[in-house]
Amino acid sequence: MDVIKAVLFDLLHFAFAGLLNRNVTPAPVAKPLALPLQASHLSLLAPAHVPTKSVPKKHVAVEPTQPTQLFSVREFVSVDEAKMYIHPTVTFDGLVAILNYGTAVTVLHHEGRWTSITTESLSGWVLKDSLTSDYPSLVPLFSFGACYPSDAPETKKLRLFIKDEFGAGKLSLPLMSPEYVTYRLALKNIRFAWNNVRPRVAGEWQRLLKGTPGIHSGILPKTGSVMEYLTEMGGQLAYVEAVFPDETIRVSLIREDDESRYIEQVYTKEEWKELGPVFIEVA
Repeated sequence: MDVIKAVLFDLLHFAFAGLLNRNVTPAPVAKPLALPLQASHLSLLAPAHVPTKSVPKKHVAVEPTQPTQLFSVREFVSVDEAKMYIHPTVTFDGLVAILNYGTAVTVLHHEGRWTSITTESLSGWVLKDSLTSDYPSLVPLFSFGACYPSDAPETKKLRLFIKDEFGAGKLSLPLMSPEYVTYRLALKNIRFAWNNVRPRVAGEWQRLLKGTPGIHSGILPKTGSVMEYLTEMGGQLAYVEAVFPDETIRVSLIREDDESRYIEQVYTKEEWKELGPVFIEVA
């Protein structure tokens, strides 16, 4: 009996040892399923330097957004004087400049009742109500043969443009020829450098401006020059609108001796020479 137990013990020991010493084969790894690849998968597998085909997107119309600010809008001063400040408020020593009636400015944007603007040399803020985009409403429009007393709207507009330089508005005088030609020159940014001698009445301009640097007086007309001559009633100033090849000239003027009437006149060379005029211009 003891012999049988010993034999069984040896058999069990041998079997157990064999299990410990033999090579174990790992379980086989399951192969991945062969699934069809989609285009989106290809872009993930492709190298970075290989371009992939993109699917065109459907174009969708998008409504443009409305700007909240105005940029580079041309406007004009519509009041006698527009005060420009460094900030959109009135502060101590914040005044940058005073802009005259009719001055052109570039509007950048609005902020409440203020407007940010620039001129040729300055930037700042003015009240929005002091500007307009309707330039024709600011400019005096003269009608041939019409008279222009002190209270005429066109007379008032002209005097705003020249800041009532001659004081005629305060005296309630009808429109004068020196005012008219000064206005026409101002439209071209031309101002004569006057001395302190007064009054600057028609018939005295050539004498008062004689020797002034930059001012030339001569007997030949040029477009944009001031024509001065004497009539039986006194001096007269006119603005030379055009000079033609045959030296015929076209002028515009205010006739002070005829109720401040606006006239446009064409003179042949012989006709204007008979008047003995002097033509004054900036050299």
